[in-house]
Amino acid sequence: MKSCSSAIWYYGDIDLGSGYSIAKEGKRSCVIYSSDRNYNGSGFLVIDENISDYKVNENLIVVKNNDKGYWVIDVSEVYNPKEKSNVVGPMDSITIFIQNPDIPRF
Repeated sequence: MKSCSSAIWYYGDIDLGSGYSIAKEGKRSCVIYSSDRNYNGSGFLVIDENISDYKVNENLIVVKNNDKGYWVIDVSEVYNPKEKSNVVGPMDSITIFIQNPDIPRF
């Protein structure tokens, strides 16, 4: 399984806000972060899974992978590529939605 290179701009990349984007590379997709607010297709690799769906609110980004579950990104915290302390997952649907009632639903 190839990972996203997070360094190439492809048509169809999705801006999630707060510096986060879903980068699409062929059939693969992943979440990247760039502190540059003018996204140019490059950034730090945050979640290297094939993203099948996503939801966004003012504080959270929730992404879904059909095989592994859900990840939550707290955008109110500054992203640190070494720690990734604001990224939690993967979690199954029961864990994510019961423990976190404020998370946007799919």
